[in-house]
Amino acid sequence: MKRNSTITQIDLRDDNIGDEGVKVIADSIKHNTNIKSIDLGGNEIRDKGAKWVGELAVPKVDLFNNEFSVQGIKSLGDSLRNNTKIKFLVLQGNNIDNKGAQYIAQSLQTNSSITCLSLSMNKISCAGAQQFSETLKHNSTLNILDLSLNEIGNDGVKAISEGLLKNETLARLHLQCNCIGDTGAEAIAESL
Repeated sequence: MKRNSTITQIDLRDDNIGDEGVKVIADSIKHNTNIKSIDLGGNEIRDKGAKWVGELAVPKVDLFNNEFSVQGIKSLGDSLRNNTKIKFLVLQGNNIDNKGAQYIAQSLQTNSSITCLSLSMNKISCAGAQQFSETLKHNSTLNILDLSLNEIGNDGVKAISEGLLKNETLARLHLQCNCIGDTGAEAIAESL
């Protein structure tokens, strides 16, 4: 891949490449500017591999269903702080909890390239939503945030609404299937 100038998309979903495989791939495409998208979903990537993923120089990275630990998400978040290449990041279905959400949200406060983030189908509740509220107040590049199919609830939506009041760039917010009732709907409505 180091010298290939024709491949623009790599799909390695469900190939069980693991941490070492990600390291080899990340190293082989480090300087290849033709790669625009890489799908590493369902590859049993864990803590060590998360760091390598965060260093990818590819605009679209899909990490669906790798089930990172909190330490893995911390490593990924640390790497994302200075990553200027990833624009579209899918972390859907990785059992990311509030602590993991905190690491990702904090990385977005300094990351200036990610425009789309999917955290759908995780375990983010009110505390994680509060972290994203702070991120929305400071981040000026995120256009799409998908927090659907989590456990955010009314209080979490209220927190996100506070962040929306200070955000001028978010165009799409996905919150479906989060047990949001009338109170949460009112909070969102007031922030629009």
